[in-house]
Amino acid sequence: MLEIFKNLLIVVRMLLIVWLKYAAKQKTCDCCLLSFVTDLFEKVVPLAAQQALTMFENRRTELVNREIGRLREATQLMNG
Repeated sequence: MLEIFKNLLIVVRMLLIVWLKYAAKQKTCDCCLLSFVTDLFEKVVPLAAQQALTMFENRRTELVNREIGRLREATQLMNG
C-alpha cells in the first residue's frame, strides 16, 4: 500500500513539473483571440473630471433654458 502511494506521489510530481513547464511557455497563435475584447476601464475618467463635466452640463442647460424663457417672453410681448 505504501509503495502504491509513493508511486502515485512521484507521478503527481512529474505531472506538476510538466504542467508548470507547459504553462511557462509562451503561447502564440495565428489569430488574436482577444481582438474583440475591450478594456473596461477605457472610458473611465477621474471623479473630479466627471463632477466638473456634470457641473458644466448643468450650468449650460440652466443658461439655455433661461435664454429660451427670455425669448418666449419677448415673443409674447411682441405678439400681445
